[in-house]
Amino acid sequence: FTDPVSGNFSSYVSWWWNHDDVSPSPPAPPDSSAPPPSNDEKWVADMTQMAISAALFYGYIFILSIALWGWVKWLRGDLRIVHIFCVYGYSLTIFIPISLLCVLPYDPLRWSLVMLATLVSGGFLLMNMRRTLKEVPCSKSIWPLGTVAALHLGLGIGLKLYFFNY
Repeated sequence: FTDPVSGNFSSYVSWWWNHDDVSPSPPAPPDSSAPPPSNDEKWVADMTQMAISAALFYGYIFILSIALWGWVKWLRGDLRIVHIFCVYGYSLTIFIPISLLCVLPYDPLRWSLVMLATLVSGGFLLMNMRRTLKEVPCSKSIWPLGTVAALHLGLGIGLKLYFFNY
């Protein structure tokens, strides 16, 4: 990713993909195995979950990106903050189709899908971060990369337990 778009990052696209990650996660019906409601019943979207989803995704992108940028600057690395925003935005894109597939009523499948998305997304994130940290010695860059991997795994588990646990 970093080689073809070096110096020409599209932060606009990654921003809207983050917005698309927020939208499909919470409004699913509370029990995806339940039959559709009858004429007198209605499904209700939980807007509290929508607000939590927005805070989670945008907070994850911005707070973690700024912290990672500061950490790399402290290590004397050369990493632009717009690069981090874009890489994080693009890395979370896989959660959009996964969130739609998570309405299937089979919990082991949902776990597998979310963990697969977390693995693919985290791999994309780590490969791109490692390339940009190439001037930082490996012994010093392992800590930021390990922290990114652990927080990303936490994000995937948190998404599954909070948003896709029907």
